[in-house]
Amino acid sequence: MVGQAWELHSEAAWREHPAVVAGAKYTLNNGVTFTGEFFTPPNIPYYQSSGVSPLAGRQHYAFLNAGKTRLRELPGWKEWDVSGSIVTNLDDHSFASVLDVNRWFGKHVSAHLHLEVPVGGKSSQYGAAPYSEATSLGVRFQL
Repeated sequence: MVGQAWELHSEAAWREHPAVVAGAKYTLNNGVTFTGEFFTPPNIPYYQSSGVSPLAGRQHYAFLNAGKTRLRELPGWKEWDVSGSIVTNLDDHSFASVLDVNRWFGKHVSAHLHLEVPVGGKSSQYGAAPYSEATSLGVRFQL
């Protein structure tokens, strides 16, 4: 067997113009999960990012993610989750890459690191971001 699970999904909506998302998710036997999606929002001002010119027309996006929970089935590693993602504007070729690392301490407390790096030309959606990287650290309590 190559993997454990396939998932195909899609949605369509209408708000003055159509919006579409379609994607797939695949999980390998070792627990690594890959997700890919295509998204195009309605071409109306409500959904246009401030980094995209109103004259640019309908925008098209792709999302790719690879992640693994419980990194290894060894003591000290099973509490770690890691994932990496890329979100790209297919029209202006800009993107943001994201790294997330999570460490569990028992069943209710975890610490996380989130790192985001936007890339693109100054007039592109992600390249126009007012930062070169964004990092956040935190602790969560969950019931």
